Amino acid sequence: MSELDTWIQGGWAGNMPPGAVHSWLAWGGGLQPGDVITFMAHPVVGNPNAPERILQVENVRAEGTSDGARRIFYSVRNAGSYWVSGYTITGMMQRP
Repeated sequence: MSELDTWIQGGWAGNMPPGAVHSWLAWGGGLQPGDVITFMAHPVVGNPNAPERILQVENVRAEGTSDGARRIFYSVRNAGSYWVSGYTITGMMQRP
């Protein structure tokens, strides 16, 4: 049976305009061949003047170093037409 682990990777607060991109780095720790990593960005809600807040996680890539370490790079883009005042990031890893 596969194993699914989730964690709060981090977050950001401020004023993110439409089209803006934030770059992130996560340490891969025990990442193994066959593991599947994904991230989800959850926008802060509550501004009645911004009826939709759309975030897109993109450009997820993994790096393996010569000493066996792993790093995961990814970006969060404001894909909507309204400013985003903050977001949290959830990381998920599935291992077969």
